[in-house]
Amino acid sequence: MSNSSAGIDVRPLTIITGIVMGSSVAISLGLLVAVIVYLAVGLDEPRVQEEFPALTGSIGMFLILTATSAASFAALIKTHRLRWVCQVAMWGSVLWIGYRYWPAS
Repeated sequence: MSNSSAGIDVRPLTIITGIVMGSSVAISLGLLVAVIVYLAVGLDEPRVQEEFPALTGSIGMFLILTATSAASFAALIKTHRLRWVCQVAMWGSVLWIGYRYWPAS
């Protein structure tokens, strides 16, 4: 698909990157809402104390994915010379998150 009037060339990889970016933003926001709920409940609750470190780690991972996918999306839209480096960083983040969450058998 090409939008010649705006000078933007949208290719399938750009669309897939946009989907990854939107999904990672949604997950990050959902995790941040969970932090707000945990803070409202209170950090002195035993269950909150147990789960809070994993929650903050997950937020960090998904914020990294959000940043790499946003950079990759922008680089693809602008056909920046570093777009492939950004793609490698984004897909590396996806694999890293998948590795961390994939159940060990």
